[in-house]
Amino acid sequence: MGWKQTLITFTVVLGAAAPALGASGPYAKVTAAKSATFAGKPLKTGQSIEGEGTVEAASGGSARIRMLASDTELVVTSASKIVLAAPKEDGGQELSLLTGLARAVIGAAKRKSEKAEETSFRVRTGSAVMGVRGTDFTMQFDPTAVKTELRTLEGQVDVAATEDAVLNGHGMK
Repeated sequence: MGWKQTLITFTVVLGAAAPALGASGPYAKVTAAKSATFAGKPLKTGQSIEGEGTVEAASGGSARIRMLASDTELVVTSASKIVLAAPKEDGGQELSLLTGLARAVIGAAKRKSEKAEETSFRVRTGSAVMGVRGTDFTMQFDPTAVKTELRTLEGQVDVAATEDAVLNGHGMK
């Protein structure tokens, strides 16, 4: 399958078909980490993530994080920063890509189920908002150029300059 590229800023909202985890307790688990931090502290494989904070991968570093409620794997690549927060009460997940490149793969079981269309996952950048359903995609944001680049590998991503446009189905698909 070819790559679909769109140069914009985006927000991606990921909602979980599983019950909401709430604001307390771990909502993610580190599956691999090299020269990466969360909230300024080194990440370690197997570590649980609680609370809001920024994942920062140093040059040459990376982190793989499993979002528990949505069974989504998030890969933060070298020299990238992304803000994580606990899922909302409705199970929705929102991430903010501050700089660099990240990949999100919605859990395989969810992609193959009817629940995939119910899954809500949002990613924001300085120039775009993305709404994702049953998808494997990469996103890159350059804060200097205020440019977002999106590559959809599988599934569907709605992209727009504002969250309202994505939520009302007016984003680019």
